[in-house]
Parts: sequence; structure tokens; C-alpha cells
Amino acid sequence: MTTNKILERFQIYLNQALPEPLSEKTPSPLISAMRYSLLNGGKRLRALLVYATGMALNADLNLCDIAATAVEMIHCFSLIHDDLPAMDNDVLRRGLPTCHIKFNEGLAILAGDALHTEAFDLLSHKIPNPQTAVSMIQVLSRAIGKSGMVQGQSIDLESENKTLSLDLLKQMHFLKTGCLIEASIQMGYLASEIINPTIQIALKKYGESIGLAFQIKDDLLDACSSSEKLGKTAGIDLINHKSTFVSLLGFSQASEIMETLIQEAHEALSPYPELKNSHLSFLADYVIGREY
Repeated sequence: MTTNKILERFQIYLNQALPEPLSEKTPSPLISAMRYSLLNGGKRLRALLVYATGMALNADLNLCDIAATAVEMIHCFSLIHDDLPAMDNDVLRRGLPTCHIKFNEGLAILAGDALHTEAFDLLSHKIPNPQTAVSMIQVLSRAIGKSGMVQGQSIDLESENKTLSLDLLKQMHFLKTGCLIEASIQMGYLASEIINPTIQIALKKYGESIGLAFQIKDDLLDACSSSEKLGKTAGIDLINHKSTFVSLLGFSQASEIMETLIQEAHEALSPYPELKNSHLSFLADYVIGREY
């Protein structure tokens, strides 16, 4: 299945997972705000990683649909909150007004909260194997809580107007971005319902490498691209006085580290033909080849 076909399938499932209100007489601004953020495009990298891992390991695509949707709901919740005035105070996301600009700040907060809970409700009700459902819920909750994404965001907020060490910058982005990317891969692995610790370790190494490479690419694009091309405000980290890989290392060295990380990602897959010859290899190259 091609990437475009996967994305078409995924968009259909997303729309079904969060349908429009049943009656025009009972409109729901909350659901409108949730759908606005969930369905308006984006790279869908995390969802694609769920599918790529699952397909490489012969998972049931119906399980991948559920897991990928849960991951995307969590990602969209994080974007809504990240854009809020108390956080990055951004007005543009995916080429459109951010959720709090399109609706209002209070509704945007609630839409993010609702997407967060909807993800776990989906996993708990739609994954037929109870142990698989619990495992997915554990993986996703750990990736986004006090030891994952939210902690990374906390460090990010505390780091405004400060120059971070390279190690702390890596830690922050591992938590803020890398943990959910790793979790997406793990969700695809769990959808396959196989037990192979060596493959699981290889996937973890792959996820660590592309997670950090993804953030470095974001920093490079933020430094040299336009808001129109990125679909979000270019130079936002500079505006908010935050350390980036570019500000600490320079464009050339940051690029070199990014390329080394992608090489390490490919090396992690190489002992396993089912992984090496899958969409995972394509997605590793996509991470550093993208233009937004």
C-alpha cells in the first residue's frame, strides 16, 4: 500500500472516529473545534509510523487505524495547547488560524482536553484484545505525561530567555517530541501482537534517532523557511527567545548531526528485512527531506 493510500484510508477513519453532530439543531462548538484541529491536514508522521510498523509486522490494518487515530488525537491536543497564548502564542498552524484564533481560547483548551480523553476512550473500546488495549494505553500515557511530552513542554517553558546546554536541549526534545514518535512506533508493534524483543529494541533505536532528527530538521526549517511554506509562524523560537540546535551548533553542524541520526535509524532496521524494506525506511528519509 502506498503512502497516499494509507493517508486516504486514515483520513476516512479519522472522520468516522469523530463525526459531525447528528443534528443541525444541536450544534456542538466543541466538536467543531476538535474536528477543525484533527481533520485539517498536517504531515501525519506519527500516524504513518503506526501504519508502517504494523504493516511491516503483518498487523491487522483495522487495529492500525485505531492506534493511529489515538496517536493523532493526542498529537493534535498537544498542538492546540502548544499554540495557546500561555505557551508559544502562535496564530498559524497547518496554514490556517490556530484553534484559539478560529474559535476562542477557552474552547481551544477544552477541544484539546477532549481530544486527549477521546484517544484513550477509543483504545479502550475499539481494540478487541483487552491486553493489547491496556498495553497501548500504557505506552501512550507514559509517552505524554510527567515522564514524556508534558515534561518536555514544561522544560521548554522554563527555558525561554536562557541558553541551554546541548545535553539539556536533547533531553527536552526527546521528551517533548521524541517520546510520542517512539510511542507511535511501539503502537504499531503492539498492533501486530507479536513478541520479539530484538525487533522491539531495533524499533526503539530507530525511533530515538528519527525523533531527534525530526526536531533538528524543524529547527533548520524554522531558521531558513517562510511562514507560508511552513504553514506556521517561521522564526517562532527566535521570537520566544528559545535555544535551538541551529542557535547552539550552527546550520552546518546541526545538519551533519541530523544526517548521522538518519543513518543510525537505517542501521537499526538493517538486520531485519521486514523492517528494512518497509515504509519505515522511507519515513526516515522523509524526516530530513521534508520542506515543512
